[in-house]
Amino acid sequence: MRRVKLLPFVFVIGMVLIFSRSYSEGAEDDDILYGVTKYLMLYYNPKSVIRPSKDIVRLKIKVVSKCNDNKDWAIKEHPNCSNIDWDYVVTVTEINCSSKQDRDIESVGYNHEGKPLESLATETSEWSDIETESYTEALYKLVCD
Repeated sequence: MRRVKLLPFVFVIGMVLIFSRSYSEGAEDDDILYGVTKYLMLYYNPKSVIRPSKDIVRLKIKVVSKCNDNKDWAIKEHPNCSNIDWDYVVTVTEINCSSKQDRDIESVGYNHEGKPLESLATETSEWSDIETESYTEALYKLVCD
């Protein structure tokens, strides 16, 4: 009788593991998936998290394009995908945990071979408020709470 009750639980855990593995194909082993949009997968690496000051958290975010991939979940036919030549972008970002704001420090796009294409932003951007129920807020909750 007890085995019957465990079967649904084991099935759900198995499906979660399969689903999470299929989405992590573009990520490093230490990267954690924190958001998925129609065209992008958003990861952060907990090993990259540093605290330059009491309230500031600095970390690397990896944004993987679904357009330029040959995986089953890739989006290939959408018009927005025709002009994307990067496979992923790594952004160094800062989050101010006390004021709930963020800013980007630097972003670099990479091709399929992992070679940098260009630096997308080399100047530190201005602080901006983190919007409620956004992917940035999800990241804020992961690294600030």
